[in-house]
Amino acid sequence: MIICGQALSQDRRRFVVLMPVNKQFPVYHSPIGTEVNYRIMQDSIYEVFFNAEVLEESPLRYKVNITLDTDSTGVYPKMIGWVDKNICGVYSRCYYDVNKRPYIKLYARADANADFVKVYESGDPVLLTAIDYAEGRWFKVMFYLNDELHVGWVDKYGDNVYNSYEVGGD
Repeated sequence: MIICGQALSQDRRRFVVLMPVNKQFPVYHSPIGTEVNYRIMQDSIYEVFFNAEVLEESPLRYKVNITLDTDSTGVYPKMIGWVDKNICGVYSRCYYDVNKRPYIKLYARADANADFVKVYESGDPVLLTAIDYAEGRWFKVMFYLNDELHVGWVDKYGDNVYNSYEVGGD
């Protein structure tokens, strides 16, 4: 079997937020198909949340290593499987203009020297759907803000359900 995908280099761990909360979602056996390995749920009532480390990708799904957010010891079993890209995201991290207005810097490509647009936001984090990644700290994202669809690359983001730090941060 040939799987068209891209694996991450070992020097950079990359995490995404599994967006559905209080709703079960499937973790699939393969990058395409309907065979489900697990069903999990981010539970805000009992505060049961998961981290999802991206291992590789296909056009439709990410292969992820899912661990319990509170498990810093590695005691709980890890779940490895494929999740649909449309449920994977990262939280926006703001830049600020000279008037201290927060904005998301949305690059045309995964390059700090690339052209970018400033997408102004309220200052509250925006959950961005992660549709691709590139070497370094880059995610290609897609999101609606102020009734407008935005697509581009970000290098500054939060990658855990609490948006309090970066699991895969330097």
